[in-house]
Amino acid sequence: MTSKKDLTERDIITKYLIPALDNAGWDIQKPFRKDEFESLKKWWTNREVNEQFWKVSIEDLKKNGYYLDIKNPHIAEEEHTWSSSELLEMLQVSFKKSDELLEQLKHELINE
Repeated sequence: MTSKKDLTERDIITKYLIPALDNAGWDIQKPFRKDEFESLKKWWTNREVNEQFWKVSIEDLKKNGYYLDIKNPHIAEEEHTWSSSELLEMLQVSFKKSDELLEQLKHELINE
């Protein structure tokens, strides 16, 4: 596994920034609108910890490999017990996706 310190700017954008923007519902093909940042700017000038904004210590950031996608401590994580058949189905889907990615990689390597 490559260290996060060895990632290029393109790697960081592709691996972290684009997925975060997608998950937030922003369309990468459309530019950000200035008004989308108004609530953030208002909060930033008078920051207070609440259920949506919390502090993370530098020690915790270091432990997390400086990965900033840290779960909200105010939201309890739901525990789910999967049945054997559900686990097998999830595993099958994962293997299928892996096979598709391997085939795509082979195709790309052949066409270089």
